[in-house]
Amino acid sequence: QDNQGIELFAGKFDSTMRRCYKDTISILSKVIYNTCVLLDVQNCILGGGVVEMRDSFIPDVISSLSGYNRNLQIKKAGLGEKSGIMGAIQLVRQQIIVNN
Repeated sequence: QDNQGIELFAGKFDSTMRRCYKDTISILSKVIYNTCVLLDVQNCILGGGVVEMRDSFIPDVISSLSGYNRNLQIKKAGLGEKSGIMGAIQLVRQQIIVNN
């Protein structure tokens, strides 16, 4: 995990970076909410590098979602950055088993 670049950059453009981060949280929260409503799910697991960006990322998303009238459970993927590829591998394995 190399957050030094982000922290160094944030030091130079602190207010712009904060605004960008807040906008990112707001937009992502809307995407999560709309996706959960569309798919009628209660749980959302987030993974990948963006989640590793800050320790407060998941709590910030949850806080942003608190304004919506829906009980959503937001959690961090246990496999971190590898969660996407591990999920893809599992889907391929399931297809192989089903098709054979």
